Amino acid sequence: MRALTLLCCSLLLVSLVGTVLATELSSSFDDLSRQTRQAMHLTSEELAVLLKDCDRLSAQITQLQGSKKKILLKRLKRMRGVFSYVLQSKQVSQVKEGEK
Repeated sequence: MRALTLLCCSLLLVSLVGTVLATELSSSFDDLSRQTRQAMHLTSEELAVLLKDCDRLSAQITQLQGSKKKILLKRLKRMRGVFSYVLQSKQVSQVKEGEK
């Protein structure tokens, strides 16, 4: 009886931890998604931070399983591509301005 109670408590704890992590992951993912809409207005430093956030979030997403993992990784890859492209274009324009 005690073993059954312990097992049930353990399963409940694992479920709660998973829910908290999924909520945190979802929140971080949504924040990054919102930032893509204003990427052109961000500084190079802000874009570099967002790229690091994408890499950190990618590591968390790879721990998921199933189709949700595949979908989130694909969307994250696209968001990272936007941030990377904007950062590179800002760096190129800064170099061109420095040559003048």
